[in-house]
Amino acid sequence: MNSGQQYDLNKHLSRFLAIPWCAKHLQAPGTEVILPPGRTPDQGGEEELWARTLNTPETFPAFIAFYRRPAADRGQQDGIAKVDRVDGLAAVGRGLAGFPAMMHGGIVATLLDGIAGLVPGVNQQVGVFPDTRPGYFDAYGFAGPARRS
Repeated sequence: MNSGQQYDLNKHLSRFLAIPWCAKHLQAPGTEVILPPGRTPDQGGEEELWARTLNTPETFPAFIAFYRRPAADRGQQDGIAKVDRVDGLAAVGRGLAGFPAMMHGGIVATLLDGIAGLVPGVNQQVGVFPDTRPGYFDAYGFAGPARRS
């Protein structure tokens, strides 16, 4: 987080609930509000772009993510349905302009990537699939929790 800045989900949620179009989506039945990328404290250096660079009053001063709990299919034995979509709402600051009053295209792509990247984690959280991954890869090789030499 930014110099000890704590993410206040309720503060961000209140900002969007004050906008009728946003409130309609956030108050729909079965809606779960979740932390967006890089807003979880103490991630051990992960998500620095979101936690520091894009977590300022000039970038994304308010940011939340949400999904709708799907109804379980009648044919499912375990009663757990997959979440196909996570949505996000972001207040955009002037520091993200690529052209006056227009967000930079690279930031648009980063925003889409950050929200889409929440889908697997949400499905793991609701029990659609277990976390059986041994780790993850980065551009330089194996870098996940199960680091190998």
